[in-house]
Amino acid sequence: MMKKNIFKYLLIISVFTFMHLFNSSVINAIYDNTCNIDVIKATEKDYYDCGDNPIYLMESDKEKSSFIIAGYHNDKKNKVLYAGKIDGIETFYASAFKYYAVVYDDRPLLGYGKDMWSNITINNVTVYDGRFDDSFFKDNSYEKFLALFNEVGTYIIRQYIGGSVTNVIRVIIPNKDNVGVAISEAKYGSINMDGSSTSNKYENMKFVVTGGEYGYNSNVSIKVNECLYKVKFENEITIDNALFKECLKLNETNKVVLILKNGLNVTKEFNYNFVLKNQNVSIKLESSVSKVSTSSRRIVINAVAGTNKSLDTNCNLYYWSKSDSDKLTYEDFMTNYENSDKKGTYTSNKGVILRDSEGAYYLYALAKDDDSYVVVRSEKYVLNGSGFVNKIIYKDFILVGILCVAAALPIFIYLFVRGKDTD
Repeated sequence: MMKKNIFKYLLIISVFTFMHLFNSSVINAIYDNTCNIDVIKATEKDYYDCGDNPIYLMESDKEKSSFIIAGYHNDKKNKVLYAGKIDGIETFYASAFKYYAVVYDDRPLLGYGKDMWSNITINNVTVYDGRFDDSFFKDNSYEKFLALFNEVGTYIIRQYIGGSVTNVIRVIIPNKDNVGVAISEAKYGSINMDGSSTSNKYENMKFVVTGGEYGYNSNVSIKVNECLYKVKFENEITIDNALFKECLKLNETNKVVLILKNGLNVTKEFNYNFVLKNQNVSIKLESSVSKVSTSSRRIVINAVAGTNKSLDTNCNLYYWSKSDSDKLTYEDFMTNYENSDKKGTYTSNKGVILRDSEGAYYLYALAKDDDSYVVVRSEKYVLNGSGFVNKIIYKDFILVGILCVAAALPIFIYLFVRGKDTD
């Protein structure tokens, strides 16, 4: 008895396996014939890009069949994806689609023939119905493109032959805000990129993509600060540190933007950030003027101690030099500092100024924390001196003098005339 039951179960499993393989081959056959442009990855299964191929409601009689087609909208290519059977109905996802309606009035000599038409409902509201009343005197057949369908919702398109439904397809146009793709995890090394900080500059980035209800494009763009990269992925995105490490900023917030597209080419940006702390002391120089040549130069020196260390403010020193080859060592800096006549101390995040000088200058700055130091050299700054200011002031004095004489002249004339009248 036990052996008979086992045989029965094996037989049932075999039948279901055969039916599954048969159904899969049918779906693949439909895909091979129509939606064979590209395979679109999705979370649970692949979708198929139909490109500009017409999707007929009656594959066996295309001449009398209505069809949908992606087409264009405002010079932008629409997308139609085949998702296979969902709840027993052939289902497509689309950004928009065009519909070519074919109505065939079958007019045999005697009686009624097999009239063919279709109708469309969106969210259970009829937006097109090709049904017609038979008339011996009128041929109701026609073919035409209907208006573009781009309203968000679920479209049910039914094909009728002789008053009976012979095929049904479903087309879903999702809301543009519902991209159907999400990021469940975004990490730099072991930290989440949610404003967290780390001191390790050599970690990879990892993103886990979830969703994919409308598929997703396997090409992703990622922006690290000002650097843009493109990579391919499947479900999980790993960005090797060697690709982006040169774009990381120490002791600053690093901004990361991940740009994903779903299968319908709808884009969504995911924004992240993290702080990369330097293990050793560091200096950043910022010029308040973008011009290369000026009469004065103000530079902000921003010194930051290493991770969990304190800045030695007694070593916040700087000097200006016309040499671009001063060695960047502590001993050389202190020697050059002592010999310089353009030097001083600075407060972090406050500016130091050089004026009343002429020629090309470089700013050298020193910072020190508990167990490390750094010496940095700025780019070349050209100062054009201030001698020309004296010439401008000299000419201004002459002009002011002339204006004063001109202003006083009417008064002298008035007093002279008044004196004559008095006499």
